[in-house]
Amino acid sequence: MKRKTVGGDERDAFTRVSRRATNWKPGEVKRIKERANRRERRAVRRELAA
Repeated sequence: MKRKTVGGDERDAFTRVSRRATNWKPGEVKRIKERANRRERRAVRRELAA
């Protein structure tokens, strides 16, 4: 399943090639992924509630 990304940073954090090519600060990729996962979970909860 492809994940819908918001912005270039997310796309870079999720793609293997870009993740290795970009110089990330410690914990930066993890924070981006946590935000995306939270947004995804919220969307699913809204769908189930509707």
